[in-house]
Amino acid sequence: MADLVLRNVQIVELGRGPGWAGPVDLIIEQGVVRNIGHELERPLGLEEYDAGGRWVIPGLWDAHVHLAQWTARGERLDLSGSESPEHVLTRVRHHLAEHLGPLVGYGHRLGLWQTEPTVAALDAVAPDVPVVLIAGDAHHAWLNSRALERLGLPPREGVVAENEWYEAYTRIEAVLPPDVSPPAYRRALDRAAAMGITGLVDLERGQTAADWEVREPPIRVRVATYADGLDATIRAGLRSGDPLPGSSELVTMGPLKIISDGSLNTRTAWCCEEYTDGSGAGAPNQSSADLVIGMSRRHVAETAVLVPDAWTRAFTLKELVRRGDEAGPRRRGQPLDEWLADVHWGRKRSELVGRSRDDDIADPVGQPRSAYERTAKELDQLLERVVTLIWGKQ
Repeated sequence: MADLVLRNVQIVELGRGPGWAGPVDLIIEQGVVRNIGHELERPLGLEEYDAGGRWVIPGLWDAHVHLAQWTARGERLDLSGSESPEHVLTRVRHHLAEHLGPLVGYGHRLGLWQTEPTVAALDAVAPDVPVVLIAGDAHHAWLNSRALERLGLPPREGVVAENEWYEAYTRIEAVLPPDVSPPAYRRALDRAAAMGITGLVDLERGQTAADWEVREPPIRVRVATYADGLDATIRAGLRSGDPLPGSSELVTMGPLKIISDGSLNTRTAWCCEEYTDGSGAGAPNQSSADLVIGMSRRHVAETAVLVPDAWTRAFTLKELVRRGDEAGPRRRGQPLDEWLADVHWGRKRSELVGRSRDDDIADPVGQPRSAYERTAKELDQLLERVVTLIWGKQ
């Protein structure tokens, strides 16, 4: 980005700020705003431009991106806006009439469709080549028989959804290898930067820190991990916010991603009432939680009432730390459920969860900013203590 002076701009301030009155000038050097003020003197050699009263905002963050899939999206058949399975089949038929070979599509949403997509219907349009049509929410895919065979999936009538689909997607190269090369990543991230994105959280499954050593992002990237990669992340000594070894300084360790249940569009989100099509009320993606942690006794008690077997491993965050300190840290090699049984020992069913309001974390909603800051600090300290109790000091 060129060094410049930008005059007559309006500032969108987030949080506390000096409260700029009216249009101001910006001095930008090496891509960084160096000064803001009224009638600033132009440094020697800098070009200046009149913004005409346009607004300047802080850089945008996208907190939920599956970057490899977004990178590959441009080479996939766009099925967004499809109004029915029949509409999708028409678009697939037209595509295959002009393009030979396997097909991967993306973007359909079946939440409001009146009829269900079937393998047989897709087979009728594409009997000889594998076709994979990924939903816009990425929680399911509609495959024909050839694609099911390629991905090693058993025959079925309908779509492949949730955990079964997440695992199958790791083998998508068997149908049509996506272009996720470093240059392809750079093109995708350049497009993001052009839209005002200055950082994103990459929630792509199965990636490692080494994958980012060859990529050169123009924006900040926080790389998440899933439960199956957590142990490796801990062994590497990585905490959220740490730079990824060997990668650009713009790439850091991101959060732990846990998919608790499905999607409303796929009709797999875990709901209190059944969906109107009679397909049920959805279901959790985790068959049984190893540990349930809540902020308040009321929230955790509701979980224990709905799932009685969860009570022995359901705690408020404060209670877990308090009882964990009393029971002592988890021993090396000790199964987590055995340690949780030690932590749980002595609790009374009549109390259900927690001993007193001292085991609750105050809800800051509706309070001043300082209340949120206190809560954030308290959560950070408590979670760090939980990690130390379960996994030891890093």
